[in-house]
Amino acid sequence: MDALPSELARLPRFLLAGAPEIGAAAPLVEGELHHAARVLRLAAGDRALGLDGRGRAWPLEAFRGQGRRPELELRVSGPAWCAPAPGSPQAPLPWIELCFPWPRPGREEALLERTAQFGAARLQPLRCAHTGPEDRAGRARRAERVLLQSLKQSRGLWAPELQETLAPAQVAEFSGREIVLDPGAELPLLARLTPEPRAPLRLWIGPEGGFSPAEAQALAQRGARPARLGPFVLRIETAAEAALAVAVAVAESAGSAGS
Repeated sequence: MDALPSELARLPRFLLAGAPEIGAAAPLVEGELHHAARVLRLAAGDRALGLDGRGRAWPLEAFRGQGRRPELELRVSGPAWCAPAPGSPQAPLPWIELCFPWPRPGREEALLERTAQFGAARLQPLRCAHTGPEDRAGRARRAERVLLQSLKQSRGLWAPELQETLAPAQVAEFSGREIVLDPGAELPLLARLTPEPRAPLRLWIGPEGGFSPAEAQALAQRGARPARLGPFVLRIETAAEAALAVAVAVAESAGSAGS
């Protein structure tokens, strides 16, 4: 189906908790209906969109029941629009994958928000030699919520795929370019990306102590090329945001030049 029509792009967006049915009440994530009724104050007849985070958006229409305090209901008014899958020829960006160790507690939400807003396709958390043991119970569930809420803000339709935490050696082989960020690298990231601006990309970010010698050697053996973002050491979330900004800018420039 065609991608989301431009005239609907600015409608309020709400997250869906399940598969919707045309004509029925939209199965909204907890808290979304309250936001629609109490914060946005939608009125009967107002239009909105329901998102599943996997590229689909359903048109919604607001209804109010009868009585002194009529309850708001959002009903599905038509079939879904589908955005091109990340990395597909019709997608606005190439496939961009980010491999990183979790930042310290309190800083991880910023990383998730930025990566979703920039349009990363997949996030691969890493367990490295220099990452300390921490209690991560419930992290994935919280992370998914942050990614979906950021998707609403960015007006995208595809949330990044969040993978289980793996050691670098356990990460699957990749058919595109692999680049490891290193402040001591000879070439800047821009120079690494420019020759193939729209090719699939995997970016590796090390922990605060850096990749261990064994991890760095393994990355080099799998073909990951070093690149720097600047002369200084960056925090994990800062490096992620900066690297994605460069990658998106290069891909956008190449797309504009080819149109």
